[in-house]
Amino acid sequence: DVDEKHLHRRVTTKKICEIVPDFSEKEVYNALYTLYQADFIEADKIDFCGGSDIIVEAITWPGYELLNNLRSDEVWSSVKEKIKPFGTVSMQVLANLAAKIVSDFLGI
Repeated sequence: DVDEKHLHRRVTTKKICEIVPDFSEKEVYNALYTLYQADFIEADKIDFCGGSDIIVEAITWPGYELLNNLRSDEVWSSVKEKIKPFGTVSMQVLANLAAKIVSDFLGI
């Protein structure tokens, strides 16, 4: 969980690494870049000599939908179990799968 002081402000890859230290800066950057490309976050990609960074501005509506669909441990566990045989899937497949699992749980 991210506390309130980290909401509604620009966040860099490095800052996220401080908040979530279990992942390398490269892993965080790659995840953010993927979320950015899939329009789940609004961000600025900054290129500089020797590297680049992602500065997250906001979560988009589809990003909030994804977060809300994955919020339940039961849903997240089901999603991970379904994608396990594939190793990885695209963000869109992950989002669609999460939405389907939530709908199935709700019986709709």
